[in-house]
Amino acid sequence: MSDRDQRDAAFAAHKREQRRRALAMTPAERLAWLEQMLDELGHLRGLARRPAAGPTTAA
Repeated sequence: MSDRDQRDAAFAAHKREQRRRALAMTPAERLAWLEQMLDELGHLRGLARRPAAGPTTAA
């Protein structure tokens, strides 16, 4: 089995496990997961809006 085939198989197994977990969630767990994802998205958007950290040029 090639390296690529191994990676593809591992990824497929990972996606199957994600789907299994998602289907096993209760509605309350789904809501909590969604709220967490939205919080993380908001955090990432905030990071994207900030200027990059680095040396500044003061004139």
